[in-house]
Amino acid sequence: MKSKHSKYNSRNPISNFLVHHFLNNIVDILKTMEFSNLLEVGCGEGMILKKLKSLIHNKNAYAIDIDMDEIKDAKKNAPYCKISQANASNLPFRDNCFDLILCCEVLEHLDSPELALNEIKRVAKKSIIISVPNEPLWSILNMLRGAYWQDFGNTPGHLNKWRPEQIVNIINRYTNVEIVKKPIPWTLLQCNIKNS
Repeated sequence: MKSKHSKYNSRNPISNFLVHHFLNNIVDILKTMEFSNLLEVGCGEGMILKKLKSLIHNKNAYAIDIDMDEIKDAKKNAPYCKISQANASNLPFRDNCFDLILCCEVLEHLDSPELALNEIKRVAKKSIIISVPNEPLWSILNMLRGAYWQDFGNTPGHLNKWRPEQIVNIINRYTNVEIVKKPIPWTLLQCNIKNS
């Protein structure tokens, strides 16, 4: 049986390279930032938090996910984080309380990503890092590897598809996009909170 987390433990060396390159891009961004606390929205099984261990183990690190099975895995992978169940569209935190918010590979799964973006903006004090699949590249690469042909390469559960310029325009409504990176096949954004 194939693991639902196969992108992190794939036997395919190309997939492994791409995922590690993506994670290393996130690490590189965080190395340039100053923050005392952070929240990962939609932490899944905690693999990003695990990769960031050396940068966040002494910070006040929080994470949420909606799936209890994912949360159990995340607690094993990132025991230095406070992880709980919550919905990205209704975050159980006060306004402006996190220096840094991570929201990686989440927005494409949501019926209403704008609700989550409003909540992320509400609880963020300084910076946000967001990633989504870079379309149509993501779907093309899926098809080239023989996956999801019946859905033209669309990964199950992906409700939204954005080209890099589209997601930048959307995110700029909520924050200031400062840096755009494109580690294949993702779009990765470093954003600063707009002063209101």
